[in-house]
Amino acid sequence: MATLILGSIGRALGGPIGGILGTFAGGFVDRAIFGGGGSRQGPRLGNLAVQSAAYGEPIPHVHGRLRIAGNLVWTAGIVETVSRTGGGKRSGPSTTNYSYAASFAVALCGRPVAGIGRVWADGKVIRDAAGAWLSPVTMRLHRGDDGQAVDPLIAAAEAGGAPAYRGIAYVVFEDLPLADYGNRIPNLTFEIIADSGSIDAGSVAAALAAAADVPMTVSGSFPAMTGHVAARSGSLATALEPVVALSAARLTSGGVLRLRGDEAAAVAVAAGDGDATSGAAAAAERRSREAADALPDVFEIGYFDPARDYQNGLQRARRGSASGRVDHVDLPMAFAADAAKGVAEASLARAALRRHRHRVRLPWRYAAIDAGDRVALADGSVW
Repeated sequence: MATLILGSIGRALGGPIGGILGTFAGGFVDRAIFGGGGSRQGPRLGNLAVQSAAYGEPIPHVHGRLRIAGNLVWTAGIVETVSRTGGGKRSGPSTTNYSYAASFAVALCGRPVAGIGRVWADGKVIRDAAGAWLSPVTMRLHRGDDGQAVDPLIAAAEAGGAPAYRGIAYVVFEDLPLADYGNRIPNLTFEIIADSGSIDAGSVAAALAAAADVPMTVSGSFPAMTGHVAARSGSLATALEPVVALSAARLTSGGVLRLRGDEAAAVAVAAGDGDATSGAAAAAERRSREAADALPDVFEIGYFDPARDYQNGLQRARRGSASGRVDHVDLPMAFAADAAKGVAEASLARAALRRHRHRVRLPWRYAAIDAGDRVALADGSVW
């Protein structure tokens, strides 16, 4: 009211300038008497829908300790909370504020896990290695046991029936505040703890075969690693390929898959048995060696580095001038840096050994030798 009256008086006495001054003075009087006389609104989301996970995403199998992103499998949507401040006689216009939170579930691993270590949101640690949250968060872990129960939040929200996701390790976040993440569900990654302590390529291969219900025997020694993840869709052979490439392992089949690592028992060939006759003709032993320039000068491996929050690492092994051919392999595995360097050096050494070929003709009593078997000749060499 004062705004209208004083504005009219100001125009009558002082023209346009007086009207502006009168309106300003009247607005001040109105706010002092009646309060804000208006309202303001804080930023608000126009769409409360949550982007859902894509169908057909493979569920990773994690062994050891590794960092993965997981897959969103359930959400109750984004919840909006409205609050108002101000609006009194002295506080000016009222302000309407909007805050947002979300409850959701993330599938982590297609096999049981022992626990979860650190958690990152948009690349920043929100739970440390000791399991302490850096800000208030309610998260429940379901370890993936075959008998695990339905999460109570999902059960309450899905009155028509809720899955327990048995056999799948997953976490449920309850009312996670979204203000720090642009009012959206952040990109969450988790340090999965699944077979604690060091593991090796042989035990990983055996676990992968068991998950595919394929019998496999494993013998010999294999390189140790911190963690491994099988996250690509495909056959068992696809999952085993990087594990076999990691070492001098041989994968053979005689009704049952057999994986042999270094130091697997060798079949001894007696002196004189390496030149067995076929009819009247004798097949002499033949040895050959490829040219040196057929070998890589550098062998490098990509891996996940636990010391750098499982970011990508790279280690190289070199021979000679290291100016020629470079062989590279990416391994879905976590190693300490020195262990990864050792794997690269061993791979380069095996490449040098593969230059050599040795052909022998053996008597029938050696017919049980299978592809991938180690054979010790009478001169002491092992092939």
